[in-house]
Amino acid sequence: SVTTLTTVGYGDISAGTMLEKLYSIVMMICGVLGYSTVLGTVSSTLLAKDKRVSLMEGKLVTLARFSKTVQLRYEDYRRIRRHIEAK
Repeated sequence: SVTTLTTVGYGDISAGTMLEKLYSIVMMICGVLGYSTVLGTVSSTLLAKDKRVSLMEGKLVTLARFSKTVQLRYEDYRRIRRHIEAK
């Protein structure tokens, strides 16, 4: 799995000297760090977006309950809802 993750191949071409092996190891570590950074950034972005959607849904549910409790006019409810959704 390390070979697949680092995408260095399966042994058909390999490092021969100690310097080549050291260079290969450093490049593999750099590749894994780069891949991890990209994957972490994408995951973080998706989670933040999901959190914003959940927060928005919670606000809209609260607004709906509030509007029923105080018998808010539908026109006022729509105006408040549009304001919340615009943020």
